[in-house]
Amino acid sequence: MLHVSAPFIRLEGRIACAAAAEMIARRYFRALHDGTNGPVLRAIFAQICHDEEGHVAFHVDTLQRLFANWSWWKRAAIRAIWRVLFRASCVVVMWDHRAILREWGFRPLCSGGIAD
Repeated sequence: MLHVSAPFIRLEGRIACAAAAEMIARRYFRALHDGTNGPVLRAIFAQICHDEEGHVAFHVDTLQRLFANWSWWKRAAIRAIWRVLFRASCVVVMWDHRAILREWGFRPLCSGGIAD
């Protein structure tokens, strides 16, 4: 979706979309890490989680700077829209990965919010 609509989305929107993907990936790979006992897989998933932390920090910092001069109501509106789109993205990921999530007994990826 991002690739199709990218020419029509401003930088802020592109970074917000990337941030959502990174946040979901961070939670997904943490769940995979926690759901396996294999040392090699745990090491791989731990490294991916570590990488995602850096990506999320970059996106959050960049978005804070980009939105710093926006009015409070505009930031609040964007935040509300982003949260809805983030939750919808979580549902899509959970549906698409439902087999592994069910088999490994994972709770919803986005159940506790983006800081989960």
